[in-house]
This record gives sequence, structure tokens and C-alpha cells, in this order.
Amino acid sequence: MSTVSGLMSGGAPLMMSYQIGDAADNVVGEPLYVGGAAKNGLLTITAPGTAIPDYVGLAMDAAVHSTAQGSAESLVKVVVNPDAIVRSRMVADAAGSDMDVSTVTTADSSGLTVVDTGLTMADIVDGVFWGISGANLSQVRVATSQSSNTMTFINPFDNAIAVGDTFGYSAIQPASVINEVVFTTAATELDVQTALDTSGQHFMCIYLELAGAADSYAYLSPTDSIFGKLT
Repeated sequence: MSTVSGLMSGGAPLMMSYQIGDAADNVVGEPLYVGGAAKNGLLTITAPGTAIPDYVGLAMDAAVHSTAQGSAESLVKVVVNPDAIVRSRMVADAAGSDMDVSTVTTADSSGLTVVDTGLTMADIVDGVFWGISGANLSQVRVATSQSSNTMTFINPFDNAIAVGDTFGYSAIQPASVINEVVFTTAATELDVQTALDTSGQHFMCIYLELAGAADSYAYLSPTDSIFGKLT
């Protein structure tokens, strides 16, 4: 589940209550956005890659949309600060499973390459690798080139890379010019092991909290908040 970990400017988050739009039910920790002229409230992300043209904020509770007379009003509390820092668990796919781990199959004494014959992700260049086990535990490097299942780095890991060492990997890196991230189906976690999306889920990565396959997190800032627009 995504949470708000703080504000870039400091202070406490501001929460407002808004109507959920046509046939839109939401879950806690889901980004919400403006539905446009034909909608009657905020919309949710319905699938990975769904555009977020006008981000409103992160949902702090859940609401169920209903058109039945006498039903409870479909209001959801939303953190609306345009500089809110969103903390999302890093996962491997749309379903939100733990990240895949790269296991080294060919040793490299230079610390400049990770070779994993089981690596299936095709586009990790400009993403990051970090040591989960072995002599380079917790060290982080940016991948600069990829040839099939061989990753190359300009800055070497401090120690030799041995067969059996494991590395986590992510297609995003902090302070990158790439804004388009990919949320999971429920939009409460971040899929970092798929090709970066270009449809408009505009969040800048501020920081990566890198640990294991199940407990690594990305800290994000929205770049298309309706409350941060000047025009």
C-alpha cells in the first residue's frame, strides 16, 4: 500500500474530502485524479499505464460509488498537497508480487558486469542494481548498458562479483528525468521491473529505500498535480 511519508516543504499533510466519480470505487493508498467534464467526481487508476492527466492526491480511506437513493455519500479523504511524498512498495508486476532477484551465473573480478542467464527484463539501462547478498551487499550502481542477460556499469562495484551473488534491480532511479512510472493494477504499489510507461503516470522518483525483494520502497513526488499548476 502506498502512503504519504511527508511533504517536501515540511509540515503536516492537508486532507480534503471529495466525491468518487461514476462507477469508481477506490482503495486506501491509491492515486486519484480529475475525471473531466463528463464525470461527477474523482477517478481511480483502472489498469497499469492508465494516464493520470490531473493528479489530485493519494486516498487515505476507501469509498464506494453508488447511485441508489438513500445510500451513503461516496466521499473519500485525499492528501492534496502538490509536494506530498508518496512511499510505494517496489514490486515485480501488475499483480504486486515481490520483486525478482538477479542471481549471478558468471563471475566478474572487475565488478563491472552482472551476468544472469535467467534475467528476462529487456530494458534496465539507466535503472539501478543493488547487492542483496555477497561481497557487494547494499551497494548500488546505475546500469549503463545491457546485452541480453549481461548488465554493464561504468562505476564498478567495490568487490568482485561471484557466482551465486544476488542483486535487486529497478527500472527507475532517483532524480531521473524519466517521470512515467508504472503502478500495479490496484495502483497501491509500484511495478519497477517492467518497461517504463509513457502514458502519463507522472511521478518523479526522489529516493529509493533498497533492501530485499519484499521490502524495498520508492519515494515519489507528483509532477502533474492540479494544485501545483500556475495556469
